[in-house]
Amino acid sequence: MKLKDKRVFITGIGGFIGSNLCKRALQEGAEVLGIELNPFQAKEILAEGAEVMIGDFTNEDALTQGLSQNIDLVFHTAAVVEEGGDLERFREINVRGTEKVASIAAKNNVKGFVHFSSVMVYGFHYPDMADETSPLRGENNPYCQTKIESEEVLQQVSRNENLPTLIIRPGDVYGIGSKPWVIRPLQMMRDRLFFLPDGGEGIMNHVYIDNLIDAVFLAIEKDKWGEVYNVTDLKATTFKEYFSWLAHIADLPEPATLPSPILKAMIFALEKGARLFGQKPIATVDAIHFLERKYPYSAQKAVKELGYSPKINLETGMGRIRNAIKQGLLRF
Repeated sequence: MKLKDKRVFITGIGGFIGSNLCKRALQEGAEVLGIELNPFQAKEILAEGAEVMIGDFTNEDALTQGLSQNIDLVFHTAAVVEEGGDLERFREINVRGTEKVASIAAKNNVKGFVHFSSVMVYGFHYPDMADETSPLRGENNPYCQTKIESEEVLQQVSRNENLPTLIIRPGDVYGIGSKPWVIRPLQMMRDRLFFLPDGGEGIMNHVYIDNLIDAVFLAIEKDKWGEVYNVTDLKATTFKEYFSWLAHIADLPEPATLPSPILKAMIFALEKGARLFGQKPIATVDAIHFLERKYPYSAQKAVKELGYSPKINLETGMGRIRNAIKQGLLRF
């Protein structure tokens, strides 16, 4: 499927991935519509030339209104993307929300549905070079578990209602505007609150946002409906290396490290104290598990079947973030 002259609908269109998809789809000549909960982010997307509904993507009336406008392709990016929290909240948005979007898309004869899942469906204790056939592990983490469940409900809708689907499992998506891998770490480094467990020797499977979108568009152009793809930059970078580089481009000190048990005990105390006073914790123990992953994932399926080859390496990606900081386009 080529996007030129197609009508595209994006859930979470104002978010990091959604907004970048919107820009690329407009460049490809598509007409772009979307739904966004945050009015400020919706305003920014309107300025790009897309049509935006302000509202909750789990609202059936809003979805029906948006998806009944002769939509050819849906990009489903909206989700709770947090390290931990209430499982029922995650399920309501990540699982039942996905089911609603897919079902309404199918009823409106949408020609393709692209679901943004995550490599976290493999859990924290996955094998070296885990690929699309590796076991899925929720590991009592609401994000991991509901990403697995969201894929399951989507595949069920696809089978029952004949909806062509494509599942993308991105690695750790970074770039200008990435909250978990750029903005929040920089804020915590600035405030001397950022620490890495066990020397930062865990492996970050980064993927620059442009590389991710390149892979997605390759899959759409090749009509790879029914397939699942891991997408990374094909590099195994330690968290120490990644965050040291991030600190350097922002003129901040390199992050310190602590033994994992000590770091977890410290964060647990801070987390408990924050909740005691009704505040949102600056970090959670769950977040440490994401920094302890030991192995790279395999994205060779995307390389072999799509011709995927990441164009933006870590040096170039960090250079773009540095320039955005200097130009005042990225504040933390």
